[in-house]
Amino acid sequence: ELIGTAIARHPDAPAVVTGSAGSEVTHTYADLDRRAAGLAHRLAEAGVRRGDVVALSTSRSADMVAAMWAVVASGAAFLPIDPTYPPTRIAFMLAHAAPAAVLVDATGRAALDVPAGIPVVSIDETPAVDVALRPCAVHPLDAVSVLFTSGSTGEPKAVVGTHGALANRLAWAATQWPSDIRLAKSSLSFIDGVTELLAGLTAGATTVLADETAARDGRTLAELVARHGAGQLLTVPSLAEALAEEHAEELRTLRRWIVSGEALETTHLAALRTACPDASIVNSYGSSEVTGDVLAGEQFADGITLGTAVPGAGIHVLDDTLTELPAGVIGEIYVSGVQLARGYLSRPGQTATRFVAGPDGQRLYRTGDLGARLGDGRVVYAGRADEQLKINGHRVEPAEVEAALTRLSGVREAAVVGTGSTLAAFVVGDDVPAPEALLASLARHLPRHLLPTTLIVIDAIPLLPNGKRDTTALRAMAAPTADG
Repeated sequence: ELIGTAIARHPDAPAVVTGSAGSEVTHTYADLDRRAAGLAHRLAEAGVRRGDVVALSTSRSADMVAAMWAVVASGAAFLPIDPTYPPTRIAFMLAHAAPAAVLVDATGRAALDVPAGIPVVSIDETPAVDVALRPCAVHPLDAVSVLFTSGSTGEPKAVVGTHGALANRLAWAATQWPSDIRLAKSSLSFIDGVTELLAGLTAGATTVLADETAARDGRTLAELVARHGAGQLLTVPSLAEALAEEHAEELRTLRRWIVSGEALETTHLAALRTACPDASIVNSYGSSEVTGDVLAGEQFADGITLGTAVPGAGIHVLDDTLTELPAGVIGEIYVSGVQLARGYLSRPGQTATRFVAGPDGQRLYRTGDLGARLGDGRVVYAGRADEQLKINGHRVEPAEVEAALTRLSGVREAAVVGTGSTLAAFVVGDDVPAPEALLASLARHLPRHLLPTTLIVIDAIPLLPNGKRDTTALRAMAAPTADG
């Protein structure tokens, strides 16, 4: 409904800009709506109904945007599938989510082996229609998205987001983070990619869509900012720092940095302030389970914080008995409010461990992050309560990578640790193949962001006196290799 309202208000305004320098194309809100209307009609013909799941696999194009809008307006939930993922990963996602239909362009069609019986709708073969798309009436708790994330049990898990949660996230961002021109570079496979794109449409802004090449190249990203005069950029702090240090001149139009996905550090802030002294720097915090950001705040000279709760979200710092802790005391961060997801698709046990009932009966999401509340309501980050890692903004459960490694020939045991912005893996076994061969085999099963940069064959995994893995020793073993 929010997107439909924006289309009605600004039908001839530029909505999305695609393509590279010299061949860019501007698509208006009405263009996207006509394209989405044609796709929604085809989905209805394929039998898609409110509450169904529709898989979406495309290149980064205006058709990707129209396809996502078509699914949402149909009352269904979109399941983004990155066509660069390994075939085994894609097959798992399709089998687990059991979509009612699959939307693909030529890139997606080449990447997906769709099981028999699931209708495939070709975006390339579906014409736009000159009829306004009329969104299906939905309930706030109806599913709107199915986003796979790294799983601690050795398999990825799918977070089911809701229409009400996404609407709340987009509504407050449209007023708190206004920007006429913004850049979208993140994959739709991650919640930041979804909100980054849809927030622009909801706000009636122009979104410059970085293609696959530009999304991974700092210079090209900076050139996009400069060429279009973008005022807002969302990225992980480490990439923001690199852009600021290497391409400051191209970033002069930025009025707001939104940094998310990994811990913000003083070195990041210093680089951004030097490159863009007049820009605000907003640190935001969240996850797929809470539909993106639930804490956000501009950063000032009094120290780095996660900010305060966004509208519609409740933030709680609790002890092991779920008792609220006083200001200044470190506990685990829990989230309540309308942005909570339903849970994990077909994973009732995992859902029950993360989505819990608080003492007053309200539903809480247990983040696994540690933090403390300041006297003014802002929250400071204090690390993790478990082994989950954040690598370049991506959630990584070491257990999933370890499970994939132990399924490879010759590997009996595996351990994975974070070494700054990379992963290091250690394997034990008999007749283990060379590290290069193991990594090549692993790449056939895991997406790029879960692949270790370093792999070392060792005789035994080092242990602490209590029998747990000695991750400090493992990181020390990886350090010479990672640096050299």
